[in-house]
Amino acid sequence: MAFLSQIDLTKLFRSDYIFEASPVASGLYLYFLIIFGIFIVLSVIFFFIARRKDKTYHKLQKRAFIFFVVMGIIGLLLIFFRFEQIPYLGSRLMFLALVLTLILWGCWIGFYVIFKLPKEKQKIFKKQKFNKYLPGRKGRLPQRAARGR
Repeated sequence: MAFLSQIDLTKLFRSDYIFEASPVASGLYLYFLIIFGIFIVLSVIFFFIARRKDKTYHKLQKRAFIFFVVMGIIGLLLIFFRFEQIPYLGSRLMFLALVLTLILWGCWIGFYVIFKLPKEKQKIFKKQKFNKYLPGRKGRLPQRAARGR
């Protein structure tokens, strides 16, 4: 918890602190490197989960995959720019914009999970329940096998 003592939230409200063109490359950026590295690992996990046949959570898995890939890559790029002390690209304003984007995009995915996903699950359940009583191809032979006889 030593890194918490390095955080001073009062500086975030000072414009000279936020708009500094090339701030020093020391500080909490090792922790950000770990966080954005975890985002990349999570994107790989969601990529392999999204390849499964279950269509119920497919949209959510795609959204989470894209979220973690984009945020991870942009975050790692901003950390690289900060480490190399590239003016403006490594500034605190870019990290603040990234954090705001992360929060808004996360809220959008959360909105989807809370409000839209249950409706889609209910719709899929009703469709499966309806299709259960329709005559299907279960008792029939496939077309190729029928022709071969």
